[in-house]
Amino acid sequence: STGTPSMTLVVSWRTALPLRQAIAKQRFGNEAGTSPEAKKVIEEPQKYYVLVVSGFPAGMGRGNPEMKEMLLKNTSLSIKGKEPIVPEDLQANGQTALFLFPKTVAIDADDKEVEFSTRVGQIVVKTRFKVKEMVFNGKLDL
Repeated sequence: STGTPSMTLVVSWRTALPLRQAIAKQRFGNEAGTSPEAKKVIEEPQKYYVLVVSGFPAGMGRGNPEMKEMLLKNTSLSIKGKEPIVPEDLQANGQTALFLFPKTVAIDADDKEVEFSTRVGQIVVKTRFKVKEMVFNGKLDL
């Protein structure tokens, strides 16, 4: 029998402060606490909500403008009672895709959850982020 190959996709909210700190630590090592470049990575105001989806089939987006266009068209962030946010750009690298959503719609503590959804061919990916779980040091950080 022929089955559909299983695919595990991981969706993460890359612009959250703990992830930016982890990226700085990974990039700058022991100098993460003192390096001006690391400080910039951590503290620079974010123009986008960046969500990363990893686990796509290898080479999914590289050199394939049709795939990129399809992903941009079929991807959104939805918040109950607000206009969906569509990505402005997509950067694909091997099995990972970074979706850049403009911060045109504010997400605040009153929003219960944000749903990320995308479609790749027949595969529909949906995941929900609970806003109250995205508080860091007492502050909502997206």
